[in-house]
Amino acid sequence: MDTNIAEQYNSIVCKFVDEKRINFSGKRSYLTRCEAAAVYFNTQGHYLVSYYDELFGHGELPSLLKRVTNRTKRKRLLRLNKPIIRKKKIVAAAEKYHVPDAQGDSDLPEEQYLLKEAEFVKHLELTQKEIQESEIKTR
Repeated sequence: MDTNIAEQYNSIVCKFVDEKRINFSGKRSYLTRCEAAAVYFNTQGHYLVSYYDELFGHGELPSLLKRVTNRTKRKRLLRLNKPIIRKKKIVAAAEKYHVPDAQGDSDLPEEQYLLKEAEFVKHLELTQKEIQESEIKTR
């Protein structure tokens, strides 16, 4: 690279203008980018400092930076002190709450149990007419 000031300025303009995502269809977009390159060149890379000086005055920049840094510190501390909420694990109920096995001991003798079972199954069976009526009702 040449140390000539004009060459340095042209390289900075090319940096601002020749980016791939530039849309020159916007109004005065090329001119705006050239002006931004000129400001960057004239401030020797410290264009944000000169921008803040122009907006807020020379004495306001340190207090503005102090406010911004204090705000970020406060947000970081609030985020650190926030309790972490973790998902609770779903645990199965204790053994004493489980339903006893269906094959466990029953109060009835085997013969009565078989009679009750047959009666219950018979009660569940529907006639052909009842089946058709329930089909019509549930359409």
